[in-house]
Amino acid sequence: MNIVLLGYGAIARIIHKTLSGKAEFKFVGVYDPYLREEDAVYLQGLQCVRLASLQDILAAGPEVVVEAANQTAAKETVPFLLAAGIDVLSLSVGAYLDDLFRQKIADISREPKSGRLYFPSGALPGVDVLKAACIKPVDSVELITRKPPGALAGAPGFDASLPGCNVVFSGSAREAVRLFPANVNIAATLSLAGIGPDKTHVTIIADPEVQMNVHQVIIRGEFGEFEATIRCKPSENPKTSMIAALSAIAALENLVSQCRIGT
Repeated sequence: MNIVLLGYGAIARIIHKTLSGKAEFKFVGVYDPYLREEDAVYLQGLQCVRLASLQDILAAGPEVVVEAANQTAAKETVPFLLAAGIDVLSLSVGAYLDDLFRQKIADISREPKSGRLYFPSGALPGVDVLKAACIKPVDSVELITRKPPGALAGAPGFDASLPGCNVVFSGSAREAVRLFPANVNIAATLSLAGIGPDKTHVTIIADPEVQMNVHQVIIRGEFGEFEATIRCKPSENPKTSMIAALSAIAALENLVSQCRIGT
């Protein structure tokens, strides 16, 4: 499988370094206008081409583009790639809570030669349970996220001067993703897989006592009740969990596998 990485931050670097030695995967290029010099040298040593434009991505001939950049980059590139017939594994799931953008993607996807769009489950536990549960009525879906204050630094919805443990957000997944775009992709995935961004409730807690990113998912419906908690070690970027990269790797391996386990 030929792969282009769109963005080369902490998550993309884990994906690349984990899969580059496997025969099933070939990284044919990286597109990142903000690529660090040390990464450019590293990629050159691996004969992985640095791409300068979207047209360069097409010329590289990828079967899958892994979008691991940000919501803005996803909105600027994913429609173009899908319309060109290229499959996209997109990690910036929050972008798809924009109703107009999601409709644009839906319109493109109806074209017979469009690429397919995939979302890895990331740090979200119980995706298969939620998708199955939603076949019948689901009453509520709730996410409680607890992070070290440093992992929330810079978010428009976070006041870094607050001492101690604080609930910094309580509301809909749509609003959580708007205020914390780099922190709660899990909320976007949860709402897209379930009952939608306006009905999915999110609580975000800044807790100086925790060392990992903690996510608790609670689902109630006709199927019964489900609760799961995951404690995630951060990647080199404290805003994102290592499991987000590992989930993308598992999704790519699933695409080339003859046996698939799970929904």
